[in-house]
Amino acid sequence: MAALLIVVVTVAFSLFVWGVEPFQTWEWGLTDRLFRHQDASPNIVVAGIDDKTLEEHGRVFDWPRSLHADALENLREAGVKGVAMDILFIEESEEDEELAGALSGMPVILATKPENFVGSGGGVPTFEAVSAPPASLQAADPYLAHAHFPEDSDGVARRVPVAVRDADGQEYPALSLAALYLFFLQEPPEQLSLDGGSLEVLGREVPLGESASMRINFVGGSDRFSFVSYGEVISGQFDPAAVRNKVVLVGETASGTGDRHQTPVSSAPLPGLYLHANTLDTLLRARFLQEVGGVGTLLSMLALGAIAALALPRINLRWGLVATLVLAFAYALSVWTAFDRGWVLAMLNPLVLVALVFVVNLSHRVTSEAMARREVRDLFGRYISHEVATELVERADRGDLRLGGELRQITVLFADLRGFTSLSEQRSASDVVDYLNRCFGIIIGHVVAHRGMVNKFGGDAIVAIWNAPQECPDHALEACRAALASVEELDHLADPDPSLAGARFGFGINTGEAVVGNVGSLGRLEYTAIGDSVNLAARICGVAPGGEVWIGPTTQELVAERISAEHLGSFSLKGKEEAVPLFRLRLSPP
Repeated sequence: MAALLIVVVTVAFSLFVWGVEPFQTWEWGLTDRLFRHQDASPNIVVAGIDDKTLEEHGRVFDWPRSLHADALENLREAGVKGVAMDILFIEESEEDEELAGALSGMPVILATKPENFVGSGGGVPTFEAVSAPPASLQAADPYLAHAHFPEDSDGVARRVPVAVRDADGQEYPALSLAALYLFFLQEPPEQLSLDGGSLEVLGREVPLGESASMRINFVGGSDRFSFVSYGEVISGQFDPAAVRNKVVLVGETASGTGDRHQTPVSSAPLPGLYLHANTLDTLLRARFLQEVGGVGTLLSMLALGAIAALALPRINLRWGLVATLVLAFAYALSVWTAFDRGWVLAMLNPLVLVALVFVVNLSHRVTSEAMARREVRDLFGRYISHEVATELVERADRGDLRLGGELRQITVLFADLRGFTSLSEQRSASDVVDYLNRCFGIIIGHVVAHRGMVNKFGGDAIVAIWNAPQECPDHALEACRAALASVEELDHLADPDPSLAGARFGFGINTGEAVVGNVGSLGRLEYTAIGDSVNLAARICGVAPGGEVWIGPTTQELVAERISAEHLGSFSLKGKEEAVPLFRLRLSPP
């Protein structure tokens, strides 16, 4: 039953997560912790427009474009393989001719700006327009690429579309993808083949997710990439060897300027230029990340649930907790290992499922045990009071039901059927058993109703005790009342049938100290009472006639003011050296 319940919960939760993705933001956050800071490719150089550059030349949008022309000339002379400029040249300028001249002399990528997203036609993000450099600069035939980084719902940029399109179908590759072609001295294609779930680029199989996007395998921020100040590039005061045969990425890095994005590897937003750098590093070193997607996560969760369903119901809760922790740790380790090999597995939802199935198993165990205890109490309740049953079960739960006992004052009731032999001769065995069961049912009902515990049966006799295992302050009075009520109801049971007139229960009650507790062996315990007071109650029952309740002297002292009794004299009883005064309870007031 527990295994089936775990399977049902696993399937339901897995389908819920697969369809709704309720914890996606937290899922991304956990996956972000898997990135390890490491050195980037030495073939990437960031030429940052830093604070020093701005102090010298002012705001970027106020610069004469001749400054960029000077920078490009200096980089060309230094022997770079290509330059990717994350700077928007949208408006025409008087210096465009000079900048165009610098562009025509080397492989340069200029950024474009997609505007107003309208959908993903054919899987590629499509925009109403893509702002591009003016015709005066495009005449130099630079490569055009987009610098767009979409953010997930938690505001973190984790992926980049390998291409975007405008409303006319014109396609623009990602700036970092175009830079990869420049590094290998190749021209970026005018149209990428984006029909499948991957992209073939210069011998590299780039895995793609939704909207033809590539997951960026971040290495870090500014401390992981070679850096040169763009102001030094403009002035020519930099080491040419630092950029020779490398790809240079140009853009703003000064504090408080430029487009910035939250990333998985930095608590503070990173300039977009470093996102381009991380993307190009992923492409250059083919460190691609493949997301398993919703179906893969669903299968992983179903597998974990199946393992839990096979294991948890078969072991105790302590080992179940250990097994759950081991399973969770093993899965977390597999996620980390897979990530290191380029596979992005869901972490949070499967781990939540592992915890959930443990809670389900625990709840089932607790509920089942509670039901079992309730069944035990209900079973005991047929013979003893609910309070006594609860006490015994709680003692068993605490491990207190051990061999041994305690000395305490109790009241013991013995009831024995008179005329059993003649009844057996007159009636069939089934009729005799039926009659005994009805009589026992009456006696047991009154014993339980008066807070007693039926201790044992012996043929046609029954034994009940009061004030053990649970305290009953008026135990003598309760026992007497139970016996009187039983005699009265038993008489009514025999009235309709004259053949039962000779079959009557005699009751003997005595109060005194006795040892109450568990006797027997470790494998078979019986809760009972042992002592002279118990033996005396049995002797009193032995001399009591059918249909009467006889009590011992101690019981008489305790109930004298509450119940009327007749002194019968002193009787010589087996096992007693002196005669014992006995009393008969009156069935009705005198």
